[in-house]
Amino acid sequence: ADAIDPAQTDDNYPQKLFQALTYTGNGSNSREITTKFNPDAFWFKQLTTRQWFITSKKRGIGATTYYDWFQGTDHDGYQGGSYKGVISTTSTSMTIGAVDYVNANNGSYVVSLFNYGNTESTNNDGNLESTIYANAGAGMSHGSYTGTGATKTVGHGLGAVPSFIITRKTSANSNWAVYYGDNTDALLINSGAGTTDNNFWADTTPSSSVFTVGNHADTGAAASYIFWAFANTEGFIKSDIFTGNSSTDGAYIYLGFKPSLLIIKRATGSESWFMMDDARDPTNVVEGVLQMNGSNGESRTDYDVCDFLSNGFKMRINNVGFNATETYVYLAIGSNPFKYSLAQ
Repeated sequence: ADAIDPAQTDDNYPQKLFQALTYTGNGSNSREITTKFNPDAFWFKQLTTRQWFITSKKRGIGATTYYDWFQGTDHDGYQGGSYKGVISTTSTSMTIGAVDYVNANNGSYVVSLFNYGNTESTNNDGNLESTIYANAGAGMSHGSYTGTGATKTVGHGLGAVPSFIITRKTSANSNWAVYYGDNTDALLINSGAGTTDNNFWADTTPSSSVFTVGNHADTGAAASYIFWAFANTEGFIKSDIFTGNSSTDGAYIYLGFKPSLLIIKRATGSESWFMMDDARDPTNVVEGVLQMNGSNGESRTDYDVCDFLSNGFKMRINNVGFNATETYVYLAIGSNPFKYSLAQ
């Protein structure tokens, strides 16, 4: 994907593409929260013990159902659907309802917001039709398709080879399957298990236009699916693997930008998916850890995980979930490209 350059239009600047946002709920069924852009997808988490609330404009603004990273089932919003999660959006705000997953009175929340350009389109690059929200310049897209139970290709709309793809069946209970660069394997967000070798991707590496799904229940059965796709984009998105060093003077991972969101998963064995962000930790060391494959609250005392630096991140922990002498998968989304950052 193209490099993200603030000298371009404001809409192509990282802070207009992704935002990690914290707020305190007020229990109102029409709560307006200021945002930096008109968001298309939303990953909410109450910082106590409520489930994740994952939704998007593909799911439908005003929908009462939502997804949860931890469980493979759909969920009704609240009280038989009489309350909604995301009610509406504008270029400067989102309005949310009194669902306790997103807006309980005095509840503490974080939400990851994604801007795909607010436009859905049909994509026929693959032999399965997809409908997508895509921001190719930013290296990210979100779409849906219907599998057939055979090896097929799906257009992702990035114009660059995806480095990280999340898929989930929507027509029945399902795992969240993750492509992380190995076309023979997948990781499963909801289980936290290590890499699984199966026919997720038909042993085929994605191209700049499509990714391939095999006849697997989590990617390509005769069912409907959603996906998130990310391509490494200079100054904004980086997904790869790193090897930890079992030291508090931990591994350093160069990104070329300061991360705003960081997801880490041990690839070589069963361990949780962990998410950190700069909204909850604007200064180092980063210690606010959320477990994606669970409904646990935020941990702020168990881990001093890493430093968010102007050009990457530096591990600060000797822990099997983050920085043992093991292989780890990560996805980082940026707040500011290194060449435009102030030195840290």
